[in-house]
Amino acid sequence: MISQRNFSVRAAKRRRNARKGPQQNARLDLSRILRTEAAVLGVERKAGSAKFTRLWPRAVLEALDNSISANQWESALKIFGLVRRQHWYQPISRTYARLLTMLGKCRQPDHATSLFRVMLYEGLKPTLDVYTSLVGAYGHSGLLDKAISTLEEMNAISDCEPNAHTYTVLISSCCKLRRFELIPQLLMEMSYLGIEPNTVTHNTIIDGYGKARMLEEMESHLSTMLETGKCLPDIYTMNSMRWTPTTGVSQ
Repeated sequence: MISQRNFSVRAAKRRRNARKGPQQNARLDLSRILRTEAAVLGVERKAGSAKFTRLWPRAVLEALDNSISANQWESALKIFGLVRRQHWYQPISRTYARLLTMLGKCRQPDHATSLFRVMLYEGLKPTLDVYTSLVGAYGHSGLLDKAISTLEEMNAISDCEPNAHTYTVLISSCCKLRRFELIPQLLMEMSYLGIEPNTVTHNTIIDGYGKARMLEEMESHLSTMLETGKCLPDIYTMNSMRWTPTTGVSQ
């Protein structure tokens, strides 16, 4: 009888928890967000003082990661400055790449340039990811000339040549800035270098033409994609193609 009663009590408790599950999960999510924000602010306050040089790595690096993920570029740069003052700090190219990508999303090209110079000052050799992030930072900020010159700089480095992803990042910027006349040139350059456009590259171009209501160009590029036979359309291709010729709105 006792065991049966305990079982009934536990079952009733589970049912109550199930009913309030969504609310409880929402409270837990909010609590987690508040704790994260508080941790970032706490570390950011320490960044203003030069005396904090022996902080616990996990707390500082988590705060940096959270600020980058949230695209809080000012906080991220302050915290990264604090990280660089720690006795355990070792420069890592991946961290620089993430910061540069964030600065591109936030349209902060000047800070991206400064950060790249800091990386060089620390003796780090730029990697493909770092250069690609820098291309994106300039491109997203509307500085296509600087993005293209960075791409040309990559071509001059033997172990840091651009790949399909690098060109796709630049092509995406061209589409957003309506600089469609540059796309054939970039595709020709890719072909000359032996770089094959991938499905993401084609989707980026098709989507760009679609959003600009350049329907003939969009259909023409889809035909080119199909003729190569190397990249098959996927769900993203189909979503970009769902435009009516007359109105240019999705069906």
